[in-house]
Amino acid sequence: MKTILTLDAFTIDPDEKGRIGLFFPAKAAALGLLMKQNGQNDPIKVVKLATKSTKHADGKVTTSYPWRVVTGRHRLEGCLREGLQVQAIEVVGTAIELLGIQKSENLERRDLEPLEHSMFVRVVADEARNALLEKHGVTSDKALGGLSKANRAQFSEAEKADEFAEATADNLSTAFGWKEETAKALGLDPKSLQRALRIHRLIVEPFHDLIDVFKDHPVAKVRDSLLKICAIADEPTRRKVVECLCAGPTDLGCAFAHCSLSPEKAEPEPYRKFSGQIIGGWSRLNTAQQRRFIPEFVSQLTPAQRFFLRDELNQKEDGQ
Repeated sequence: MKTILTLDAFTIDPDEKGRIGLFFPAKAAALGLLMKQNGQNDPIKVVKLATKSTKHADGKVTTSYPWRVVTGRHRLEGCLREGLQVQAIEVVGTAIELLGIQKSENLERRDLEPLEHSMFVRVVADEARNALLEKHGVTSDKALGGLSKANRAQFSEAEKADEFAEATADNLSTAFGWKEETAKALGLDPKSLQRALRIHRLIVEPFHDLIDVFKDHPVAKVRDSLLKICAIADEPTRRKVVECLCAGPTDLGCAFAHCSLSPEKAEPEPYRKFSGQIIGGWSRLNTAQQRRFIPEFVSQLTPAQRFFLRDELNQKEDGQ
């Protein structure tokens, strides 16, 4: 059984920029009041930091935080608001392992909402990318030989997000040697990566100024609804839909109608003309030719794309 520490709340770095999920001030205030009345029944998790002192020009000396919160951001803020000491458990691990602790605790309490999950996935994706850059001693994605579409202007934002998802799936396996079951347990299998990174690239990143309001909207809690918004190719129109939802309508259809859009007729992505050519060419091959071509086709796929293909085949078999 791990020792429970009693720490001063102001000695713990709240790690506002490094958090996975969203922060709800009202939740923190309510927890603070409850802990003041009933005590803190559930310790937070913290990681120990190497403290350092800095002497400023005016002669004052400041010391960095000795601890950083891993899980329990709302409980920490509640203790700060009420002037309470914090019950905490020290944990250790690499950056990626600490992110896993954040995600697993949230999964035990509740499923991460789609916006939060997209933030988690992006942080893990960046961590995998940085690990590979450091391992190979390079400073760019181009040097790693990946993310070709993600850095080219002629591709749509949705296509760039999907390319980034494929590269991330490969990076996770290469950088951390993750097994498939581990990735799926954390919601990091190829399909969830693709969906989460679409949401992050097409909603969270461009509309960060709206997220604090939008996160409480019913539409923001449904992944499929967010993906319908992501299907809007034009960013100004996408922003208009999110702004409309923030202003009041609880139904996505109403917001689409207000913006003169049809949810059932999302704009086609530019890649459709190329995929149409592939489908047309495939239909011109006879059965024997199609069979001979399949190994060649599979050899063109990345490891992540093979995961996608296998999952699609499994779903087709399960549906029979």
